[in-house]
Amino acid sequence: MTNVQAAVTIMIMAACTAATRALPFILFGGGKRTPNIVLYLGRTLPYAIIGMLIVYCLRDVRPLTWPYALPEFIGLAVTAITYLTSKRTLPAVLGGTIAYMVALRIIV
Repeated sequence: MTNVQAAVTIMIMAACTAATRALPFILFGGGKRTPNIVLYLGRTLPYAIIGMLIVYCLRDVRPLTWPYALPEFIGLAVTAITYLTSKRTLPAVLGGTIAYMVALRIIV
């Protein structure tokens, strides 16, 4: 890729990013009422995405062979317990990631 191609690619990516950031304000700004479907999706999609991420992260787990998915389930348990006790996403994700990495190094 030449320098010109790289510059054009970066400009296109920047324009697309700016457009996706501005589109909701263009569509729903100015005191317009937000459509019910958008409100519904705003309430339900976060839970659906979390469920999809859990399935994606555990898709290659083999619970019948060593290490019997112990690192994954330790990380998952720490994430769930941390979130349920603190109701904060960042500490839950960080705690679960750290617990998974430590368990992975110790168990495997």
